[in-house]
Amino acid sequence: MRRVLTSFVLILMILCLPGCWDYRELDETAWVTAIGLDRGRENVLTVTLQIAVARNIAPAPGGGGGGGGEGLVVTSMEAPSLLSALEFTHAWIDCRVDLSHTKVFIVGRELAESDFTAFIMPLARFPEFRPTVGVLVANGRAENVLREADPVLELSPGKLWDQMTGAWAATEFIPRSDFRRVYIDTGSPGAAGLAALIGVEREKEGPPDPSHKAKGVHMAGTIPRRGGQKIEVMGAAVIEGDRMVGVLNGDETGVAKMVRGTFREMIKTVPDPRHPGRFLTVRVYPREPPAVDVRIGADGMPRVAVLIPLEGSILGIQSGEHYERPERVHQVERAVEKSLMTDARAALDKAQHEFGADFFALGYHAKQRFPTWQAWEEFAWDEKFPDAEISFDFDFKVRRIGILRETVLWR
Repeated sequence: MRRVLTSFVLILMILCLPGCWDYRELDETAWVTAIGLDRGRENVLTVTLQIAVARNIAPAPGGGGGGGGEGLVVTSMEAPSLLSALEFTHAWIDCRVDLSHTKVFIVGRELAESDFTAFIMPLARFPEFRPTVGVLVANGRAENVLREADPVLELSPGKLWDQMTGAWAATEFIPRSDFRRVYIDTGSPGAAGLAALIGVEREKEGPPDPSHKAKGVHMAGTIPRRGGQKIEVMGAAVIEGDRMVGVLNGDETGVAKMVRGTFREMIKTVPDPRHPGRFLTVRVYPREPPAVDVRIGADGMPRVAVLIPLEGSILGIQSGEHYERPERVHQVERAVEKSLMTDARAALDKAQHEFGADFFALGYHAKQRFPTWQAWEEFAWDEKFPDAEISFDFDFKVRRIGILRETVLWR
């Protein structure tokens, strides 16, 4: 009898091992690549889903603008919450909606300014959710962004979002804003969150004005360009507490990244110190991590000194001046530092006086001076930050002068 029972149990176990009780065919799944959230028109939210069409990922010639291509489908609905909207979609979508390959969440500006965290942060508990998903704020409505987001240089819509959000490593004007980072910054005392700003290209050209303007003065939705992808990412939205309190342009975003330690490289154009109307172009890299010194004064107010060590290469000298010579290199270094200080003062003014939000995350450095979490919370960094004494200093060194040993004067 013992052998019979043992054989019976083994047979049952063998039958259970190869079972695929929860399998789902790929063509029976609607893979959501991007989600947009806006203030609702007929309910609390307008939820927009961008769904990849696996059977034909390549967009049709001339397709686009609201799911016109065959590679993706864009659908919007009115719902009380994001997760209830996912169930709602089964009323007209014949596949099961899945978020395990979602690349970005885009929040419309109107919704972000009123209640950013209430509709995004609960997703941390959802089993299909990945904390590496990008979080962006639309300079307008997220629905409009997703209806214009047809891939141009890529076949896959998922690849489009990977490339656009991953550009933070190649430029200073796009912050690194994955869900995990935004979640921690907005939920912890001592920092404000930064979410990349996304928008649709402007419809009309601006008035003629050929004067020099730094590229970093722009933000998504205002970039002076023509052609290419209809959507653009530049600048950042500042999230303080549970809502968005303002936006940063490209230069201000770059300063915030330098202080946070997420800056990788940039190309900076600065006025020529010896030739008015001419400019120098340099490539800038971090030389060392930023040094942040936080001290608490006798009056209980914080005093912060930030030193940002940088290095770079000379790429262009419009005037033809011999700045590559050892005795003149320092003039380039001082010109770059002066330009960066101008950007830093503008960013600091926004942080302390306009937003009252520490988007530099200086509070994380101040926190190390407190022995317990309770003591840190009682210090109330967020309340003291607007009146804190904060100074920035840049130390830029020219390491390379390009592939020319010496400039040939053509004047």
